[in-house]
Amino acid sequence: MITPATLDLFQKNYPQLALRAEDQEVFRLQGIKKNLEGGQTLLGVQAQCELLPFVLEGSLRVFQSAASGREIILYHINQGNSCILSALGILADRGFPAHAKADEATTLILLPGALLKRFVDRYPPWRDFVFPLYSDRLD
Repeated sequence: MITPATLDLFQKNYPQLALRAEDQEVFRLQGIKKNLEGGQTLLGVQAQCELLPFVLEGSLRVFQSAASGREIILYHINQGNSCILSALGILADRGFPAHAKADEATTLILLPGALLKRFVDRYPPWRDFVFPLYSDRLD
C-alpha cells in the first residue's frame, strides 16, 4: 500500500500520469513502495514481469551479463522514468531478459501489471508514457 505522501511524490515525479480520484485510491491500495539499497537486485534474467517500476529517488541499472562475466549496460532508469523491458514483459506476458539492480539507494513504486493494463486502456497519457519508452531507449 502506498501512503498519501508517496502518492504525492509519484505525482510530482510523473505529472503527466494524472489519475481520477477513484483510480488514485486503487493505485494507493495496489501499488507497492519498495526501497532498495545500492547493488540490490530488483529483477533477474527470466523473472516474470509482474510489476512496472517507477523510480521516485535513485537509479536502477538494467544490464545483461556477457559470457566473460562483464556487465553490458543496456540503460539506466532515473527518477521520473520507468523500464521498457518490464512494460513489454507485462504487455506481452514474457520474462525479463536482463538484470535490474539499484545503482544507489533507490525508492520505487511497483505497479501491478493488471493495473498498468487498466491505466493504459483508460488514460491516453499512460499510453503516451509507456509506448515511447521503447523509442527513447533506442535513441
